[in-house]
Order: sequence, then structure tokens, then C-alpha cells
Amino acid sequence: MPLATRAAEAAEKASRLRGLLDAHQGDAVVLTRIPNFAWLSCGGRSFINTAAEEGAAWAVVTRERVLVITSNIEALRIREEELDGLDWEVLACDWWDGAAMAARLRQAAGAGARLLCDAGVTGATGIGPEIVALRVQLTAGEQARAAAAGRDAADALEACGCAVRRGESEFAIAGRLAAECFARGIEPLVHLVAADERIYTRRHPLPTTRVVDRYAMVVLSGMRGGLVLSCTRLVHFGPVGADLDRRWRAAARVDAEMIAATRPGVTAGQVLATARQAYAAAGFEEEWKNHHQGGLAGYGSREWRAMPDGPQVIRAGQIFAWNPSVAGAKSEDTVLCRVEGLPQILTQTPDWPGTEMQTSGGATLRRSAILIL
Repeated sequence: MPLATRAAEAAEKASRLRGLLDAHQGDAVVLTRIPNFAWLSCGGRSFINTAAEEGAAWAVVTRERVLVITSNIEALRIREEELDGLDWEVLACDWWDGAAMAARLRQAAGAGARLLCDAGVTGATGIGPEIVALRVQLTAGEQARAAAAGRDAADALEACGCAVRRGESEFAIAGRLAAECFARGIEPLVHLVAADERIYTRRHPLPTTRVVDRYAMVVLSGMRGGLVLSCTRLVHFGPVGADLDRRWRAAARVDAEMIAATRPGVTAGQVLATARQAYAAAGFEEEWKNHHQGGLAGYGSREWRAMPDGPQVIRAGQIFAWNPSVAGAKSEDTVLCRVEGLPQILTQTPDWPGTEMQTSGGATLRRSAILIL
């Protein structure tokens, strides 16, 4: 991203946060959580451990400036590698002093400052949900970056899928997926692999030593610039039997209905109701109960999941990853909700086989099919 573009986008986001200062009569907003730091900094990585919720650096927005507080271990990396183009001051604290970051924060914000935070700051008022509401509404630049990351994530997943061979382990496939992701600047946050019967019994198949005989499922949630894109692909050796074909087509049709329902003003509960109707029409009425159906994505793999009567309202400029499944099959891609028309599918390439699905409302959507090797 051009440095001037990054600076302008970060400034616009800081302005949004200052709106929260006005609403809550605060003096500074402190962002400790990894996705919030990435959002404000337009892709900066504050984490060391990707599984952590809070980063090794805090971003602090006052009415006059933005600054970062971190340890002396991370200060140089953060300044030189994660904040390029941003004129934010970086304050370093001794790593061995457990109270140093809080003390630096109070010093920078001023005595008696009223602090707002996303999480984990003693004495601050928590406004985490309000910050999430800001970050899930993607700017035009973020939407373009999500589309580019989505293409690369799909390309990595599909390259891995095309290379699956009978007799190799789920671990080996997961390792290849990770390598394909890193080669494209994608960090694999979730990479699930199931072989044969595990696809029927494990909705979240962490890879094991099980080897592939006839059938494999590979799942990715990949991150670049803080944005997370999710997709799933299925690979089969030899002809697919009638039962598996029926299961895959059911999952893909539910997915198509959910994608077509992803329009501004529709609620999460309404999308789930659409999914339940599609499951029933396909002869799998109870399958929705066996796994969550996905939801809003962005700087997290799921910011919320669709629940019965879920009140969350879908808006243009948000991205969604629905993941309907029937035991033995799953369909998943990440899509961008647009002002008009069908959502844009971000994690799809023309190289993977697909099938055109017509929805009950008359829309036609291409869904990724099972690759036959």
C-alpha cells in the first residue's frame, strides 16, 4: 500500500476513535487487542503468538496524537517494520518491569486522564463492542486488500488441494498448505485437514497422522494485513459416489442461498433462517445444529456467528464467511456484501472446478465443487 494512502486511512480511523472519546467524554482510547491494532495501523502486527488475544504493543489515541507503547524487545521492529508511513511515536518499556506499560500509558495520557479501552487496562472504561463496530465496516482500501488477500488465500488452498496424494498424512497436507500460504504472504491462522471417514465425524478436524485413501477436506483461515479470509476445498480420488455427491450438493446449495441472502439490511437471524429452509429442502433438516454456520468476518475469522433470531444487521462493505456443512461435505468462501447485487466472492479462482447453483430467489452462484484426481 502506498505510504500516503496508509497514513490517510490510519488518520481516518483515528478520527473514528476520537468520535468515541467525544461520546464517552474520554481523553484517550487504548487498543491492546491484536485485531484492533492491525485495524488502526492498516495491517501492523502487534503479536508474537498468533493465538494470543492481546498484543505485545498498545496503540493509544488521544485528541492530539497516536502513539504506541511496547517493550524494549519489540520497539525497533514495531517502529521499522509495522508502522511504515505512520508518524506515530513509539515508547519503549523495560521488558522485565510488569508495571512499566501501564505507567507509560498514564504518563503519556496525562494525570487524571479518562481512559477508554478494548480490554485489559486497569481503571479504563471498556468499550470493546463499539470498537469492533468501527473496524468491521471496511473502507474502500480495506475491501480492495481483502479481495487481493482472498485471491491469494484461495490460490494457496487450491495449490495445496491439487497436490494431495493418496497415502500422505493430514499433517503433511497441513504443512504444504502453510508453505503455500507463507509463499504468498498469508499467515495461516486455521488450517484443518480431514481424510476419508474423519470428514464425516469431525467438523473441526485438526490434522493428525491419518493418511488419505480416497477423500480429503482442507480448510483455511488465512490472514494478511490483519484481514482474515476463510475457505474450504474437497478432493476425491476417483468417481464420487451418489451419497457423497448428494451431501456435497446439499452443502453447496445451502451456501449459495446464504450468500444470496447476504444483502444490506438483512439480519443474521434471517440468513440463518434461509439456511435452515435450504437444509430442509435438501433433505438434511437437522444438519444446521451440528456445526455453526459462519458469520461476519474482517479482522477476526468470525466477528459474530449467525444465531437463530440473531439481531446483527448486515451492511454493505462488510465481509462474511458462511460455512454450511453436511456430514461428509462442507462449502465455504468469504464474500463481500455490496450496496446492490449479489455479494462478491473473494476466495475463488477460475482454476478450481465449480458448479452453478440457482437459488430459490432466482440468483445463480458458482460454488466450488469436489476436485476429482
